[in-house]
Amino acid sequence: MTGETARSTILIVEDDADSADLMGQILEIEGYIVRKAHSGPGGLNMAGQPGVDLVLLDVMLPGVDGIEVCRQIRQRASTARLPVVIISARARREDIAIGLQAGANAYMTKPLTRSDLVATVKRLLVDSREKS
Repeated sequence: MTGETARSTILIVEDDADSADLMGQILEIEGYIVRKAHSGPGGLNMAGQPGVDLVLLDVMLPGVDGIEVCRQIRQRASTARLPVVIISARARREDIAIGLQAGANAYMTKPLTRSDLVATVKRLLVDSREKS
């Protein structure tokens, strides 16, 4: 675990508590601080709070879907550069294109592997810091 990792806060926006808990445990083992939201509006609210370094965003959420949450994150000056990873069971090319067009930095399909999740988070955090 690096010092950079230990200071990074990951927001998981996922309505399935088991999935959110599993991703959270994986990331906490890697040294990240994890926050969770279980709806689109809740995730959008938490993404705008200070200290969030990256968002893992499910597509199918109550209230507002993940694609719209991603669009709104990109439209707000305070969160426009926040790294966003869309995570979905929807794996068609069209679905991936829609997610990336909404502004996601990456699109991962379920089921996730631990190594892919960790590698994607680390890569996007490094990229984000280099652009700051």
